Amino acid sequence: DILIMLVCHSGSMNSDVYRNQVASLTRKFLEGKYQAVIAPYWALHIHIPEIWLSEFMIEIDKNEFIIDAVHKANLKVREIYPVAGAWACMHLYGNPYFRKE
Repeated sequence: DILIMLVCHSGSMNSDVYRNQVASLTRKFLEGKYQAVIAPYWALHIHIPEIWLSEFMIEIDKNEFIIDAVHKANLKVREIYPVAGAWACMHLYGNPYFRKE
């Protein structure tokens, strides 16, 4: 139901003037079977995924909403790397109220 992409810039978007919509890789997955997609909006440093994903999984296992799990994982990264380019990279797209069942 959710997809976590750890590919640099996979959450970035471009305007598609001819279709009057936003074009992005995440959009394609949200139009498919996924309720939510989490992806980095810009370049993702190699040390971030281990910190971020560990905290995210802890929060998801507590049955937190996905939006809260993403936020807490971002804050965990901020404890170690207090630069916005590091801790604010991972973005949530789709259903913010998804929970593990």
